[in-house]
Amino acid sequence: MPDVQVSKPKIVQRLGFIVIYSGVLLGVAVAQSIADREAIAAALSKSDFASALQLLESALRKSPNDVELLTMQGVTYERQGNQEQALPPFQKALQISPNYIPALQGAIQILYQDGSPKAIPLLERIVRL
Repeated sequence: MPDVQVSKPKIVQRLGFIVIYSGVLLGVAVAQSIADREAIAAALSKSDFASALQLLESALRKSPNDVELLTMQGVTYERQGNQEQALPPFQKALQISPNYIPALQGAIQILYQDGSPKAIPLLERIVRL
């Protein structure tokens, strides 16, 4: 196998391309994430819960541990009147980020309305924050 010589400027040029390309891909992913969130928020503002849930399912397939998306899913179920399905997304968000205030508020509201003593430690946590 012949020894291939690559000059330092070519290596730097190729690495620069990789860095730029990676940055572009990251930028596209961030832009898509923002567009997803805006579409979800628009659906929620119109009380179009079915569309919001479809968009959330798609976004959560890409980012299953995104606490903001999980919280939006909980809010959507809660606004739909489906408390049973609303609590698990809030709980998952809190497993990932225990002090995420919107998820704490959502979980507390549901647990308090159900008269669950599980609301107490969450209330204590939010007061400490």
